[in-house]
Amino acid sequence: MHAHDHGRTTAAARSRGALGTTLGLTVAFMLVEFAAGLWTGSLALVADAGFDPVAAGSLAASKAFDLGSSVSGRVLTAPEMRQALQLKP
Repeated sequence: MHAHDHGRTTAAARSRGALGTTLGLTVAFMLVEFAAGLWTGSLALVADAGFDPVAAGSLAASKAFDLGSSVSGRVLTAPEMRQALQLKP
């Protein structure tokens, strides 16, 4: 027998490029929104830009759940999940 993969890739591998693009666009939009808020004196735009890191952080953190990661396909309690992801309790 010989090992081969029939050209199959995981959904995580296929979406990695889209995830990077989405993260990049989110950060770019945040910077533009913040600059526009400062330029126009709009506190609403500056405040809204302040919430964009929450979305960007969630997108970046999602890589920890890729197939093959330490938590992929496992049923874990919250403390076990934090330990597997090396997060503070």
